[in-house]
Amino acid sequence: MTTVTKLKHPRAAAWEDAAKFLRGLADQFEAGSVTEAVVVYNNTSETYFGSWGHFDDRWRLLGALEYAKEGVHKN
Repeated sequence: MTTVTKLKHPRAAAWEDAAKFLRGLADQFEAGSVTEAVVVYNNTSETYFGSWGHFDDRWRLLGALEYAKEGVHKN
């Protein structure tokens, strides 16, 4: 019997880097240096898009989202 190793997804390294970034961001959030955040995610295992947010000023956050759109278009 031959054991076949599971192939690693081509984007696995990028996902690992993203997870490290989010853990660091969570630490900053807990310390109070980051005070507002919005997360949009694609849960492929349960086939839905979701979001989460914590913010004090919706207008400031909407401005930040507008600014962030440029990053989405670049990647």
